[in-house]
Amino acid sequence: LGQAYWHWMRRDYKEALVSIGPIADDPAFPQEFTFPIIIGASILIEDFDTAHDYLVKGNPMLSADSETNVDRFNIQFAVLLAFVHQQRNQPQAAARLLRQAEIVLRDLPRFGMSGYGIRDVQVLTLQGRENAALDALTQAVDGGFVSSQSFDGWPFDTDPIIEPLRSDPRFDVLQQRINDRLEE
Repeated sequence: LGQAYWHWMRRDYKEALVSIGPIADDPAFPQEFTFPIIIGASILIEDFDTAHDYLVKGNPMLSADSETNVDRFNIQFAVLLAFVHQQRNQPQAAARLLRQAEIVLRDLPRFGMSGYGIRDVQVLTLQGRENAALDALTQAVDGGFVSSQSFDGWPFDTDPIIEPLRSDPRFDVLQQRINDRLEE
C-alpha cells in the first residue's frame, strides 16, 4: 500500500496500480484505502473498465436504477462514475447520476470537512455547461480554493473531468490565481 501511495504521489499511475494489484481485494487492506487509488489511477490512465468495476464494487447503490442513490457520503464516487459512464458511451447513466449530484450539492458547503471543493464545476463540465462551470470555478477560487488533492486525491492540474475547461482563456487566469496564492 505504501508503494502504491508513493507511485501515486509521483504521478506514476500505472506503477501505483501494479503495486496495489496484489492487495486490491485483500480484506486485510480496507477498500477505503485501496479503492480510491485503483479508481483514480485507472481513470488517469484511461482504463475506464477497471475504474467502473471498482466504483460499482465500492458503491453498489450507485449502479441501482433508483433516482435517490446519491448522497453526501458518495457524491465524489457518483461524479467519478458519471465521468466513467460518459467515457464508456453510457450518457443516460451519467446524466442520471449528475442530476442527483446537483441536488445533493445544493445542501453542502464548498469547503471544510464535508465540503465539495469544485464538485459543482465537475458536474457542470460533465453536463456540457462550460460557461457555468467556469463561473463556479471563479467562485471557488474567489472563496479560497487552491487544490483538488483533498477532495479528489489528484492535483487540480491533472483533473481529467474538467479537461474541457482548460482551452478557455478564463481557465488560465484562474490557474494563475491559484498558482500565485500557492506561492504566497
